[in-house]
Amino acid sequence: MNIGKMDRLVEVQTSTSTPDSFGQSVPVWTTLGKRWMQREEAGGAESVQAGELVAINKVYYLTRWEPALTARVRLIDNGQTYDISHVAEIGRRAGLKLTALTRNDAADAR
Repeated sequence: MNIGKMDRLVEVQTSTSTPDSFGQSVPVWTTLGKRWMQREEAGGAESVQAGELVAINKVYYLTRWEPALTARVRLIDNGQTYDISHVAEIGRRAGLKLTALTRNDAADAR
């Protein structure tokens, strides 16, 4: 697999659920570990959500193929949280190209 230099150590988290004190299911993020990845900037866009202007940053991450890396995980890179919106396979189980999105506003309460 020739995807370039994987020079970033990115934390991978998956969503699980646990019951709260009222018996309701609450999502909890669990760390799966850290993976070496290559980051490619893809630019950004602006959208209006609930009457509020929101800046969205899109980034591509290239890494080795792994079945645990799906759209149900999120990435933490340099303190910034990225939600995976798309996973594309490179070759036959050789690598993955992850499309990740993050909000760039102060109101993002993660």
